[in-house]
Amino acid sequence: MLTLELLEELKQRWTRQGAALVGHLRPGLSPQQMDAMTEHLDLRLPTEARIWWAWHDGVSRTVRLGVHRELGPNLPFLPLEDAVALYRHAREQAAEVAGDQANYWWRPNWFPITERHGEIRCDCSVEEGSPTPIYWAYSHDHDADGLTNPRLESFGAMVTWWIDAIDSGAWEFNADANRWEYQPKLLPPERERSGLV
Repeated sequence: MLTLELLEELKQRWTRQGAALVGHLRPGLSPQQMDAMTEHLDLRLPTEARIWWAWHDGVSRTVRLGVHRELGPNLPFLPLEDAVALYRHAREQAAEVAGDQANYWWRPNWFPITERHGEIRCDCSVEEGSPTPIYWAYSHDHDADGLTNPRLESFGAMVTWWIDAIDSGAWEFNADANRWEYQPKLLPPERERSGLV
């Protein structure tokens, strides 16, 4: 399960490496703010997603796109408001393209966390207090395995992978060049293929 302690470990890695987003993190959201932002959706954010956005509500939208918004290589730290907009867009696009098969391509209970060549999504159908499975599929070829099988069983496991990626050198923030450097060969193969790291 995701915890604030685990998130603070991630932030310690960002700070140690001088990651550009650290100075631009927004304050976390209250439960009431999260409910207000998601009340018109057909889902309720699961516990782990609530912990994520209660910790920090992403990076300020006034910060230019790119490395200043990235929690890792090509992974933006989305404010909840942006994630809600992405959810609505994905559902509309699925309905437009797939018609009565829209729920196969984007389930009503999937909610986006971030994007990397496709959205990383958490499953909002889990019971309160339970780990939330994490899904990822290519945005263009609709990797069928990523649509039907979770890549990981919890948000906390994904954050642990992110911490491990920094510790192993697979993710390294180059402060001089102001960019994330990515060495996928330093990741276990199943993590490199997962689309989550």
